[in-house]
Amino acid sequence: MTQINYPYYTSKLLSSVPGLIHGFSTKRMGDMRNRKARKLFLSQLSVRDIFLSMAEQVHGTSITILESLDVVTDTKAVGSDGIVSKAIMKNDTHHVLGVRVADCVPIIAVDPEARVIGVAHAGWKGTIGGISGTLLKSMKKVGAKMDRVLVWVGPHIEKCCYSVSYDRALRFVQAFHGNPTIASKIGATWHVDIGNANVIQLTNMGVRPDNIDMLSACTRCQADDFFSYRRDSKNSFGEMLGVVGFRE
Repeated sequence: MTQINYPYYTSKLLSSVPGLIHGFSTKRMGDMRNRKARKLFLSQLSVRDIFLSMAEQVHGTSITILESLDVVTDTKAVGSDGIVSKAIMKNDTHHVLGVRVADCVPIIAVDPEARVIGVAHAGWKGTIGGISGTLLKSMKKVGAKMDRVLVWVGPHIEKCCYSVSYDRALRFVQAFHGNPTIASKIGATWHVDIGNANVIQLTNMGVRPDNIDMLSACTRCQADDFFSYRRDSKNSFGEMLGVVGFRE
């Protein structure tokens, strides 16, 4: 269950992990492409000194594994749509991973025992390409175990508003073996449930269903809370940010 702590969201599931920093900004925090807005959001999490790492987000399936803070230039993992790391601290600076979205699916994952954290940006191409599975495989490489992994699936465009072309719907039909809950018609138009598509991939990789918390919110419908690429104009468009890390 997701908890609303305006102006940001937290996960009841992840809140059970001692020392874990996490949250998802709302529209009220501003556009997370803006550095000042990001700094304000991070300050809401009651951590002063934070090193934020984000993926470049190229709508692919590549995940970067960080082994030190020095490997990321200007806080971005170039050419990837996700980051995995063990808990890192440098000069008392907390290392936090972030994922920005405005309709795509943000995935935040943690193995509390191994102190492995990961984030992924799952667009439609990344979802079909299995980015959720790639994220978990990357976490496993640095010590995570699937039966311990907790996942928070953040706000994204839901099936009600995610209308797609027949060709795109067909790709989801093929990728998910005709599962009608993923791709089906609403009236005369094809719609896709991109959030549940990622949940299926997570459980297929061994994550327990009760270890997955998915925020039930549609970015396009809920204009007061979220930016939406599909709904907003060029002048009003922005992005939200989800973060995860350890305090110590």
